[in-house]
Amino acid sequence: MYSVKKFVRKTSYLMFPALLASAFLFTQTANAYVSYRSLSVPAIQQEKDLWCWAAATQMVATYFGANATQTDIVTYVKGSPINTTGTVADVQKGLSKYNIKSNYLTTTIPFQTVANQLSNGQPEIAAIRWSWGDGHALVIRGYYEDTSISKQDIYYIDPSNASFNIMTYSNFVSNSSFTWTNSVYAIYV
Repeated sequence: MYSVKKFVRKTSYLMFPALLASAFLFTQTANAYVSYRSLSVPAIQQEKDLWCWAAATQMVATYFGANATQTDIVTYVKGSPINTTGTVADVQKGLSKYNIKSNYLTTTIPFQTVANQLSNGQPEIAAIRWSWGDGHALVIRGYYEDTSISKQDIYYIDPSNASFNIMTYSNFVSNSSFTWTNSVYAIYV
């Protein structure tokens, strides 16, 4: 004859695995994924020390099939090929010379917006402010995301030396060398 204690103990041992299994059945799990896109934006070096904005404009215009030169861009925007800095509005005007439409923001672009635009074949231009105060333009040409390890990378081109670079999104937004301040985005023909 079974005692009540033994029956309760056996039932408890059987119930725990059943409860554990049902907990797994009804728990939603997050789906991890990896996403990546790299556009074939050409790396072009700036021809003059203050023409990073013109080189960034040339890279994007060339990506969209235009026969763009930095001299033509600066002359169109500034009236002559003077060695001077440019703004995101100047970049937008330079792109319009080649019938390329764009918008600009006086802020950064969230990672998911960057990823969505790159997935649609649209590079972006980031205006950064160096820690010592000067500005610079960088072309965002790709991204990598792995949600299983919370990794978000930005692939960009620096026109000062026409180099391809990779940086985490959070470091690209702000680090000890520079801060991303303005953006030219939603670039399309």
